[in-house]
Amino acid sequence: INKLAKLMIDTSLSWLLKEQARLIWYGGSIRSARNQWLEWLALVKASGIKPLMTAAATVKKHLPAILNAMRLKASNGLAEAINAKIQYMKLRAKGFRNKQRFKTAILFYFGGLDMTFHHER
Repeated sequence: INKLAKLMIDTSLSWLLKEQARLIWYGGSIRSARNQWLEWLALVKASGIKPLMTAAATVKKHLPAILNAMRLKASNGLAEAINAKIQYMKLRAKGFRNKQRFKTAILFYFGGLDMTFHHER
């Protein structure tokens, strides 16, 4: 098989395995999820696709936590969104002199504080 054909096969298989993982995550059956993940891990290993195998190693390492997250319907989406905004702020500022200034900037921009000055006599 030429290189392009192998690349197309690997891409298709990667997409299929990604979709299978998504179906396991959103499948709803917590009882069967562990076995489904184990089957998915075996399929990824059999594929020999290195980036997928790296992802599968992470899934295998964190499988108990993944199953708990599925059971509790937990997500770190909000934390990831906040982190993305912080990283964007850091990029725009082109760095900070020290960690304390970075921390102060995070609290200032994302702390939800009312920064208007109220002077009472």
